[in-house]
Amino acid sequence: MQITLTSDIENALVEYAGHQGVSPEILALEVLRERFLRCITKHPAKEKENLTKRRKIMAEQAKKLVKYYNQTASERQEWQAGDFVEY
Repeated sequence: MQITLTSDIENALVEYAGHQGVSPEILALEVLRERFLRCITKHPAKEKENLTKRRKIMAEQAKKLVKYYNQTASERQEWQAGDFVEY
């Protein structure tokens, strides 16, 4: 696989690699390896569990949104007004 970098990313990579004392290619591989392989190789079961939890939370939120948007405008207004507390 070959990746074509935009000039701004290439310049930043070259500069940062120089500060680290490594080649830009090595730095790019290290960053990609850390970003993509870390979560896959260290805790694949935990990542899957977290993904399942996030999907469940999003599904619950979607149900609440559907319920909210099925309300009439006056019902939504009443619901929104309940957020304010008078002192």
